[in-house]
Amino acid sequence: MKTLLFKASLLLAIALYVSGCSDSDVITNNGTNNPGLSGLIKVDSAYATGSKAIVALYASDSLKTGYNKFYVVLYDSATGTLITDSHVMIMPEMNMGMMSHSAPYEDPASETAVDGKYPCAVVFIMPSDNMMPWKLDVMVHNHSAPGEPEGTASFNLAVADNPTKFKSIMTGDSTRLYLSYVKPTGPVVGINDFEFTLHKRVSMMSFPADSSYTSTIYPWMPSMGHGSPNNVDPSHIGMGHYNGDVNFTMTGDWQIKVYLHKNGQTDSTYFDLLF
Repeated sequence: MKTLLFKASLLLAIALYVSGCSDSDVITNNGTNNPGLSGLIKVDSAYATGSKAIVALYASDSLKTGYNKFYVVLYDSATGTLITDSHVMIMPEMNMGMMSHSAPYEDPASETAVDGKYPCAVVFIMPSDNMMPWKLDVMVHNHSAPGEPEGTASFNLAVADNPTKFKSIMTGDSTRLYLSYVKPTGPVVGINDFEFTLHKRVSMMSFPADSSYTSTIYPWMPSMGHGSPNNVDPSHIGMGHYNGDVNFTMTGDWQIKVYLHKNGQTDSTYFDLLF
């Protein structure tokens, strides 16, 4: 009888230990090869089934509509060792019941991890809710394992609305464009590096970057009724990113008015800032 009680207690202890262990426990317990994750927010971790890898997903900030920077970190599912040689691709999708759609995204630029991480990005074009979460699939082709296995990890994401930093406009030629504020993330009085992304909708599953526009900007302070000098109009620098300079002459509420020019036609919107 004592033997049976001992075995039952042992099985219960094992069950409680296993149930308390998550993917993140497997990762955290191997501390010899962890990448620099300071300042990042861990979204979740999951097995990329079939790839012999655990995917840990991090973000640079809370998730909102517009431009979101992600970092994928891969660990060997058996040893917890950091994986730095893999082909990683991502795919965002929202299932709305009768239809599904994707969003603009940027895959990692290299198959070699940067400081142990694979940087990527998603432009969420609408907020999520309990009935319609965003899903992010992370596809892994693990070059570090024998046979270079492949697999996918899926993450359900909650995305908040951020109307001041993300704009959707319909142009005069009926093109749906998406503009996403990227920086400055911490604006200061004086000259700031200004960047936004531009994508267009081709279909519900295709939102390529658009480099076909020229852009001008005009900062405006509504409460004071003035603009600012010495701004540099953004130019396309790659992957739909437009970069220039914006000059804030004082703290307070600002609008960065963005004008897009193409084929003699101009469309516009603006981003709101308060600092």
